[in-house]
Amino acid sequence: MVVVVGSYSKVNSPGIHLYRWDDVENRFENTANITGIENPSFLNIDSANELIYAITEKKEDADAELHIYKIDVAQDQVSLTTRIPFEGEGSCYISRDTTSRHAFITNYGNGTLTVIKLPEGDLPGTVVQQLQFDGSGPNTERQEKAHIHAALLSKDERYLYSSDLGADRLYRFSYQPEADLPLQPDQTMYIQLPAGCGPRHLALSPNGKWLYLITELSGEIFVFDTLNFGAGWLQKISLLQDGYSGKIEAADIKVHPNGAYLYACNRGNANEIVVFSVEPISGQLFFLQRTGAAGLSPRGLLICEEQGLLLAANEQSDNVSIFKLLPNGMLEFSKEHLQIPCPTCVAELREN
Repeated sequence: MVVVVGSYSKVNSPGIHLYRWDDVENRFENTANITGIENPSFLNIDSANELIYAITEKKEDADAELHIYKIDVAQDQVSLTTRIPFEGEGSCYISRDTTSRHAFITNYGNGTLTVIKLPEGDLPGTVVQQLQFDGSGPNTERQEKAHIHAALLSKDERYLYSSDLGADRLYRFSYQPEADLPLQPDQTMYIQLPAGCGPRHLALSPNGKWLYLITELSGEIFVFDTLNFGAGWLQKISLLQDGYSGKIEAADIKVHPNGAYLYACNRGNANEIVVFSVEPISGQLFFLQRTGAAGLSPRGLLICEEQGLLLAANEQSDNVSIFKLLPNGMLEFSKEHLQIPCPTCVAELREN
């Protein structure tokens, strides 16, 4: 298993870091680093084809790029195969369909969602659709306009869900991969969420029935039934400890592959990971544990099921902290870190 870490970095500095898990020593070993890309803050991994998809998060420049890297796992070598330019200020999330036909990129700064037809054979990758969003929210500093933050396909890949932090909305689009414009408005275009909550990241249950949304500004998780999306949320549960009065900055959310547990992180003044158990029939969440992130500003989480580990990318303390996943779903800090400047995203490449 190889862990791939994206970070905030300058073009000439290492921005993507690869670590291989050593089953004998039970530790991660740094095997490769990638330079030549500015702020590769979010990654998507194609384990079957040994590819890394990385986007540039340029804060004030809409001339963004998607970089595709080929990994030679046996030789611990990485090579850039493709660069696809697109218009995207503050690009912050990338996902794709299982056949790697399209990539979906959210652009926080200019409130857009970009669809790229990925390279196939001799055909180069190209932008085929760009959706512009509008709207705003009550938080004048963070919600002055649309800020699209995540895009995730449903389990059956009939729909794409997308969160808008600026307008407090969760969108759903029909995904038609054969069409010239793959994303089309769904009958239920969007669900309006409570004002000022700031929708951020999304996660699906393994069976695809439950969709979980974390809100950055209010520190909550909303639960949706994907088979009855138009009914709105089934549950709203807070990440915050009773009486918490510090800065709220919730970030990432991950569901355990067994579907029994959910993990969420809150940055701000909390710097913690919150664990919930998942009720199997209703998909609803119940608080299980609250633990420090062993670092500052936990921005991204990764569950390594086979190794029984959870990794947290702590952007402001330059480390990825390593937790043991206990049989009851709770976390125990291993007292081990990966020292990486400004880590933001942790992803896994599973070796074939």
